[in-house]
Amino acid sequence: MNDQQSLWQPKEMTIPEVRARLFELAEELRLPELFRLAEQLKRRRNMRPAPARHKSPSKSKAQAIRDYHEAHPEVGEFEIGVIFEVNQGRVSEALHGKRGNRR
Repeated sequence: MNDQQSLWQPKEMTIPEVRARLFELAEELRLPELFRLAEQLKRRRNMRPAPARHKSPSKSKAQAIRDYHEAHPEVGEFEIGVIFEVNQGRVSEALHGKRGNRR
């Protein structure tokens, strides 16, 4: 291996790291095109999230799910969902709160 190969070994970079480096280079070199390219690497938000197929369980049903889970801790969320006619995700929501809004 010669000296040139040992000096430069590319590092795997994540997209945010590439974006940050492009911004640095754009500022150093004062190239507006690099700013525009870096902006293209920004994550775009999904503009049309899928609608919920099932409503959240009512407060009384959620309380019943929590009571049942407390009385029968060995029963899994899937089985509790079958008993209360809701899906496993809604059972989890009743037990732990909504994602980002945990109990």
